[in-house]
Amino acid sequence: MNDTTPLKAEQEVSRFGPLRKEKKRKILRLNIFDPVKRNLQSDFNQLLETKNEDEENKLTIVDDEATENCLNPVGPLREGDELCRLHLGDERYVVLKSFKGVMQVHIRQFEIGAKGPFPTSKGVALNLEKWKKLEEMHADDIDLSVNNFDKNDENVACKIHLGSNYYVSVKKPIARVDIRGWFLPLDSDVIVPTKKGISLTFKQWSYLKNSMTVVRQLVSKELDETVYCEQTNDHLNQMGYFACSNCNPNGYMDYVF
Repeated sequence: MNDTTPLKAEQEVSRFGPLRKEKKRKILRLNIFDPVKRNLQSDFNQLLETKNEDEENKLTIVDDEATENCLNPVGPLREGDELCRLHLGDERYVVLKSFKGVMQVHIRQFEIGAKGPFPTSKGVALNLEKWKKLEEMHADDIDLSVNNFDKNDENVACKIHLGSNYYVSVKKPIARVDIRGWFLPLDSDVIVPTKKGISLTFKQWSYLKNSMTVVRQLVSKELDETVYCEQTNDHLNQMGYFACSNCNPNGYMDYVF
């Protein structure tokens, strides 16, 4: 995807000045969402041309209608309304919405019901700090593990802390990017995974990275104002870090697979 696309959208919005929300959404849709959609369509067409019958051929294309509805709501947004819903394939979506006044990015499995897709409990909700950390600090590290997965490389396995007990990991022999909550059982010094999470194929991970551009444009102000926990004033000394349940949730940070 063109690295200048977000900047172009930002310049377009500022150039037009105080437009109505509908026109601003139109600009975002034309400059941000449509290029993402074209990239997804191009990937899918290439898969069709190969005619492979592996799992990747079962990927479905981004749900344009769902996202269009989010970018063009009928009325004012209310608590729990979606700002966007971006399809990753196999009925998995990135959903941006507020819960109890806190903006969250959901990566969630949906199912098809009588009234269309609906969210299930399978997935994970990240606050803006965790999402920003995934986008700005660790996406390249995950890409390195993904790119080296089929090689005999020691840098394949990774386990990255996003905050509290949430981690993103890649580990052989499963070709997945796992984003999940973990916990420390009583009388144990090893954390274990919970059911609160989701595993993405490498293709779905690439779509997730595309979705970061859309999320960034929709809540750019909120993301810019989000400060990493470890950069706050009460973390200027070592004791502040050790006492923080977000940075140091289980009393230590060197976890082993």
